[in-house]
Amino acid sequence: MENRYKIVVYGGAGQVGYHSALLTATSIGDIPTNLVLVDLPKTKEKLEGLEQKIKECSAAFGNNINVSQVTNDKEEDLTDALKDADIIVNAAGFPRGTTVKIGKKTVKIETRDQLNEFNAPITMGIANDVGQYAPKAVFLQVANQTDTQTGIAYRIFWRYSKSRNKVISVNHLDQARLISAIGDELGFEYSQIYAPIGGTHDNNIVPFYSLVEAYGASVLFNNTEKEKITQRVKNGGSWMINKLRNSSEAEPGAVVASIIRAMLEPTKYKNQIFDLGIYLGSEWGYKGAVMGLPCTVTLEHGAKLIKKPENLKLEEINGLNAALKHSKEMYEPMKPLVNDFLEK
Repeated sequence: MENRYKIVVYGGAGQVGYHSALLTATSIGDIPTNLVLVDLPKTKEKLEGLEQKIKECSAAFGNNINVSQVTNDKEEDLTDALKDADIIVNAAGFPRGTTVKIGKKTVKIETRDQLNEFNAPITMGIANDVGQYAPKAVFLQVANQTDTQTGIAYRIFWRYSKSRNKVISVNHLDQARLISAIGDELGFEYSQIYAPIGGTHDNNIVPFYSLVEAYGASVLFNNTEKEKITQRVKNGGSWMINKLRNSSEAEPGAVVASIIRAMLEPTKYKNQIFDLGIYLGSEWGYKGAVMGLPCTVTLEHGAKLIKKPENLKLEEINGLNAALKHSKEMYEPMKPLVNDFLEK
């Protein structure tokens, strides 16, 4: 029997989940893969339609992929979907700008603190299911606030699997935005830019300007260029909302697809560097929270941090210290929710 990878996308009927699935399906070529979309029962018809869309797009590329979908109300179907899964993509959650009804009141989710509050129960439930039925899978957290939600998923997942490196915050969108901003500002081809970044997926990003290269040579930035590029990366999400009246969808999907492609083709992409967050034990001298840092990624080991560069600037080190502190502060209000869940 042909050995096939299995990828399960939670939030498959949402725009980020759908784009993650679609761009994965169309970018992995002839790698034998089973792709499963998972979402709420009320999305059943939409899931069926998206399943067919992905099938037809994959057929257009001649890719070797099977696509299916399940709703999360049928335990037997969900268990079967998760069994032997290699990669879980968690795109399930409320995006910014969503209006949620609580009793007789309505609340518009506008801040990252609100995102964490409303998305935490979703993340905990999914991490628990994955931990039970697919404990060896790589868990890619996409729904925001991704650093905090990854910390939540990590603590739930720890009951079933002790691998910190396999519960991953997909902060790589910041790196994609950084490469795009540098290329546009300085006139470089994106493919010729090496631009690592760290920090949390919010205003506490830390571009490592001291490490940036283009065409194999170091790049020097003046303060005006650094400020302009950094602000573009920080404001990328809000800029998109203002322009399109919607949050980013295709971009995080493309980021997920690029990470999955690297895991499924480790020889070809073994040297590709991604901005990924794991719960830090002592890596780079940081511990006790989730924060993005430059990593390679494999199915076997998950995210592996590159060796800490010796030539980081003081402002970059200070930025990482601030980002770690911020990550801990964001997670702190979530502790009671996680502890209550673990005690059930």
